[in-house]
Amino acid sequence: MIKVETKIDINSDAEKIWEFLNNISLGLSFNRFHKKINVENSFSLKPNSKIIIEHNFGFGSYNMILSVLESLPNERLILEEKAENDSDQLFYHQTTFSIHKKKEHIYELDYIVKGSFESKFADLSFRPILKGVMLDELIKIKLAIESSTINAKSSQYNHA
Repeated sequence: MIKVETKIDINSDAEKIWEFLNNISLGLSFNRFHKKINVENSFSLKPNSKIIIEHNFGFGSYNMILSVLESLPNERLILEEKAENDSDQLFYHQTTFSIHKKKEHIYELDYIVKGSFESKFADLSFRPILKGVMLDELIKIKLAIESSTINAKSSQYNHA
C-alpha cells in the first residue's frame, strides 16, 4: 500500500474549487492516467454514485469503476477506483480532495491517493510516478480554477 499526498494554494474561494471538483469529467480529466471518463447526465457527487473511467497506467487501457465514498460540499471529496474486472491487476485506490481556508481568498487543496497494485515491487516503483502525476494534475487544477475566477471577475467589471 502506498500513500502520496500533495497540496497547493489556490487563489479563489471554496465554492469555486468545489464547483470545479463537482464537474467530474473536467476535474478528473487532468489526470494523465484517465483516458476516457464516461459520465452520465444524471451523475452527481452523491455517495454510492458510480461511473466508468478508462485508465492507462502504461500497460494498456482498462476500465475502472469510480465510486463516490464521501461528498461534503466545499470541504471534502473521497473517491474510490477499482478494476471493473476482478482479474485485472490494477491500481486499486482511494482519492481524497480536501479544501482548507488559509486566509481571505486563499485556499489549500490537499490531494491524497492511497492504493496498491497488490505487489510490493509494483507499488515501490509506481510511487514516484504517481507523485509526479498528482503534482502535474494539481498545478493544472490550480490554473484552471484561478483563470476561471479571473475571467468571472473581469466579466463582472465589464458589465458594471
